[in-house]
Amino acid sequence: MKHWRKQGQVKVQRFLSRADEMIRFSNFLTNLSEPLRVARFRGVLNSFNTMPLRVLPNRPERDFSNSEFEWHLCDRLQTQQPSAENITLKKCNFGTARRPGPVVGNGRHFRKCLKSNVIMLIHDVMRDDIVRMCKTAGLTVVREPQGLLRDNSLDRPADIFVWDWKIEGIQESKHAIDPTSPLIDSSWYDISQANRLKRASTVGILGRQKEQAKRDNVGTPGEQAERRNGNTMQERCRLGHIHFSRSTRRG
Repeated sequence: MKHWRKQGQVKVQRFLSRADEMIRFSNFLTNLSEPLRVARFRGVLNSFNTMPLRVLPNRPERDFSNSEFEWHLCDRLQTQQPSAENITLKKCNFGTARRPGPVVGNGRHFRKCLKSNVIMLIHDVMRDDIVRMCKTAGLTVVREPQGLLRDNSLDRPADIFVWDWKIEGIQESKHAIDPTSPLIDSSWYDISQANRLKRASTVGILGRQKEQAKRDNVGTPGEQAERRNGNTMQERCRLGHIHFSRSTRRG
């Protein structure tokens, strides 16, 4: 304490404030008793998911409306979305007699509802943003091209294709980029308890699984028979001197 006092009151107060924050954070994690809540919390720890809350609104494209910023903040804190406050007990009508649609709850359902297909919309926006970034960097890029694979000219190996891009450590100069944006609570009630606990305990696990699935994708039995091989997508690209790359946004 004597040493802290010599350093000044500000540093002592800063230490005590951080200690208090650590205690509150520890209590917050302890209170997350449900694996689903823990998984969602870990899902927003990825740096890409924190970006909306850290970006500076110094350009028009970086300016969030109040409702957009409110959505990101409430989703991160797992609190009630104001847009769903009056319909929390309403059930989504995208369901079946065997499995009715879930209740709206705190509004998280809007992020992954298959009826509105928001997941694909977010995927397409991410794809188009990467295309714009590549063009801004002076790269030759095209979206979802065909005619790249030797065994089937109609297949599209990736959402984004870049020509003549030299990257240190990578032999190929052609790159097929296939972005994915999995949600940590996707198909939550269709997976085993062991897999739920894995998602709840490891940041980014679902993203890595999706990346590996894209690498190992061999297509349907009919597609394999048509092209006369059972090669994975990564191997098919390699045979065409194409670097197959994955881009993941986790949440």
